[in-house]
Amino acid sequence: MGSVPISTIDASHPGVYRIDNVCLHPGTPPTLEFFTDDGRVPASFAEDRATAVWIHSIARRRSEQAGTSPQKPPARYVTEGPVYLFLVQDNPAHSLHDVLFSVALLAFEDEAQIPCFSSFIDSAGASYESWGAQWARFVHRACGIVEPWGEILWDGAAPRPIFFRHLVVPKFMRHRFAHEWVSASGWRPREYIDQSSDYPQHVLEGLQRRLHSSCFGEPIRSWGALRDDSPYAKLLLHDRGGSYRRRWENGAQIFAWLEQYYGERFGSMQFVSADYEDLSVREQARLFHDAEIVIAPHGAALANLVFCRPGTHILELTDEPLDFGWYTFTRRLGMRHVPFRPVSLKKHDQASFGVGIEEIENLMRAVLSE
Repeated sequence: MGSVPISTIDASHPGVYRIDNVCLHPGTPPTLEFFTDDGRVPASFAEDRATAVWIHSIARRRSEQAGTSPQKPPARYVTEGPVYLFLVQDNPAHSLHDVLFSVALLAFEDEAQIPCFSSFIDSAGASYESWGAQWARFVHRACGIVEPWGEILWDGAAPRPIFFRHLVVPKFMRHRFAHEWVSASGWRPREYIDQSSDYPQHVLEGLQRRLHSSCFGEPIRSWGALRDDSPYAKLLLHDRGGSYRRRWENGAQIFAWLEQYYGERFGSMQFVSADYEDLSVREQARLFHDAEIVIAPHGAALANLVFCRPGTHILELTDEPLDFGWYTFTRRLGMRHVPFRPVSLKKHDQASFGVGIEEIENLMRAVLSE
């Protein structure tokens, strides 16, 4: 085997890289191998410190002889259309903010022509069947971004290099909130997009429309003002009971109090302890879609806010009640999001916290008086 085709990369799109003639070495993290005349990784990719958190890169001169270049792959790996590099992650929050919002910039540029890719699945250290992995695959399929019948799975027992003619790679972590970037590292990734203002509104709305249509078979319906006679009025409370941090230790007691004082006002109320591993993603989506009020600590499960309707009230219990996090997209999709810091919640990694009756009562009064 002689030289391999030269690798080319188109980094002009704000959400994805389009890469031709590249070799993928599966692993944790996976590594992209470029073939260039000078043996260097293209600058646009090499300088992307954000994407490098998830995908490593190397390069070699394309003139190197057989034995160091990837062997010709099976025909099923050489596709005419592009393949989407999909990294399975345990945390749905990362799948949403770090991946989905990037590829949505490509998928919903023109909602009438959403590209549907074959996808190569790499574990990125997460279990393929984990809650977060199932969530991410479900949402990508529901949006019509990937074909479930076009998945190419990496067999971890035989991690051989795979050559792709056309590979689409998300630009990772472009949509973290500015507060996180500055406090964590003092820098922002190139082409950073502030979701609270700069992310295209039509892309957010297109993503929401596609999810609601695919998951619920209906257009988006707004809650509007709260009404005593609303047949859909529901309250969802989640306490993160199975988590090692930010567990709402008296969530069950607060839920009992809410049932006592607001049970008649809301047609039904739902209490979810622990995380959502025992529910299918579609069941999770329905819980959040049907809820008129969501009360929960900050955490991965709130990725499901993407299924909520305009007008939904969200009371997020967080140690940093600032205009960032889920707030950056919920308010732009018409949700009424209130980040609230309970007196006992002092830091992000705190194991557990409680909420006083007076605190929750004041919050509920504020919501119901709007």
